[in-house]
Amino acid sequence: MTRVAFVPAAPLLVPEVGVGHSDDLDGWRAESTRAVSDALAGVSRVVIVAAGKESRLVTGPVAASFQGFGVDLEVGQPGGRAVGWHAGIGLWLLGEAGWSGLVSVVEVEAGSVADAAAALGGVLGESSGGLALVVVADGSAGRGPKAPGYIIEGSEAFDDEVVSALAAANCARLASLDLHEGSRVMSSGAPVWAAVGAGLGSESFDAEVRRADSPFGVFYAVAVWLPQA
Repeated sequence: MTRVAFVPAAPLLVPEVGVGHSDDLDGWRAESTRAVSDALAGVSRVVIVAAGKESRLVTGPVAASFQGFGVDLEVGQPGGRAVGWHAGIGLWLLGEAGWSGLVSVVEVEAGSVADAAAALGGVLGESSGGLALVVVADGSAGRGPKAPGYIIEGSEAFDDEVVSALAAANCARLASLDLHEGSRVMSSGAPVWAAVGAGLGSESFDAEVRRADSPFGVFYAVAVWLPQA
């Protein structure tokens, strides 16, 4: 059975990176950690799905660095295979949630979502026990004056579609997200969500969206999908 935590691709969640930023980050950290903890209940394997420079499956041990943000911090297993900082957020949250087992990573490159979905589907098909997915992704980056993209028309509508799909645990809707529109509104997470939706296929879940908002003008969402009883 698969359990899924959706968390923001926000490096500011990592305290060493987020020094000096809004205290509201504490709330996002707490919600994200709680979502990951809930996804870990009873599982024997964890897979992080996050944006990367190429679509690939990286089997553990894995590690990520935040040196690109001016922070001397490495997360994951020391000496592990290197993955990008997006996956590093998932590794940090897993540490906060108390996970000490091995972790695999599916990285998703925007131009090869189908390859990432196939890699994820293969992992899911081979899993004989409980498996947790930690999906690290964010929505548009054009939701206000502080946003990287300032104000981009259509951002809210795109993000609303994502929230609707997450709230309904609708894999097909995630898989069919408009990636061109996602790119236009600067959503680095759109290909990740699409790959997860396609990889999960026909699995059925109960869903809960726990937080959805646009701090710093970038859309974040925290949600959990658990197997239907």
